[in-house]
Amino acid sequence: MNGGYLGVALDEYGNFSSASEGWVGGLGGTTGLVSDSIGVRGPGQDLNGYAFLGALSRTARFCSTIGIESSQAPPTMASFMKKTFSLQSPGKDDARVRDKIRHEVNKYVSRSRRQDLPEGFAVWEFACKVGVAPEDAQVMALKEVGGAIDRVAGTGATEVYVEIIALPGQRSFRV
Repeated sequence: MNGGYLGVALDEYGNFSSASEGWVGGLGGTTGLVSDSIGVRGPGQDLNGYAFLGALSRTARFCSTIGIESSQAPPTMASFMKKTFSLQSPGKDDARVRDKIRHEVNKYVSRSRRQDLPEGFAVWEFACKVGVAPEDAQVMALKEVGGAIDRVAGTGATEVYVEIIALPGQRSFRV
């Protein structure tokens, strides 16, 4: 991000969004890391700058230094589903078990889309990952999740990990 204007990170470990490691501002104070967060930092050069602008995490739904306080942010600003599903169930066909998983994913997406959007946002966007385990999960579009569940089942796996994060976004138009 050296010389950049804006840095956005999907922060699995928590060091980009935290105030530790010499960063200017952030989540978790100066000693704690806030894992599984999405952080935004401003411009910087070498080891100077990179001011904390905002972040989403499990514990701090929204935290910002650019005018939106946590108490003003809606509680659904970053809802998520992270779950490991069994691909087999005694007495049930494996295809029906996969259908049930897809149904649960669709229920989560439908419920998320019914939530009120924060001011200034037009749509809910979904960041998705599917794999045998969380560390093996691949990033994909929402429409690819059902097929990915079938592909994982086709490998002979007994479980599938599904992660879907609902984030407010803007509509983009094709030209």
